[in-house]
Amino acid sequence: PEEANPFLDKLDKEIIYNDNRILNAFAATNQYHRVLEIWQKRVENNPQSITNRQSLVASYLLLGEWNKATEELNKIIELDPSKKEQIEFAIQEIRAGRGKN
Repeated sequence: PEEANPFLDKLDKEIIYNDNRILNAFAATNQYHRVLEIWQKRVENNPQSITNRQSLVASYLLLGEWNKATEELNKIIELDPSKKEQIEFAIQEIRAGRGKN
C-alpha cells in the first residue's frame, strides 16, 4: 500500500478527494490519516452534508481523536437539531470511553 503513495501523490488532489475507489482503498489498507484527509476536504467542499460529517466523525474515532469527533458531532446537531438526542447520547458514550479499543 505505501508503495502506491508516490503515484497517488502525483494525482490531482480533486481526483483523490472525490473518487470513492481511492477512499475505499485507503480504508482497506488502514491508511486512516489519508481517509481523514479526504473526509475533511469533502466537508470543506460541502459543509451542509451530514453524511460527510458523519464519515468525518468515524475517521476521527478510528484515529482516537475523541475531542475532534465530539466537536464534529456538535456541528451535526447545529445542522439537524432533530438528531440532538441521539448525538448527545453518542457524545456521552465517547466521553465515557465506550467503544475505544
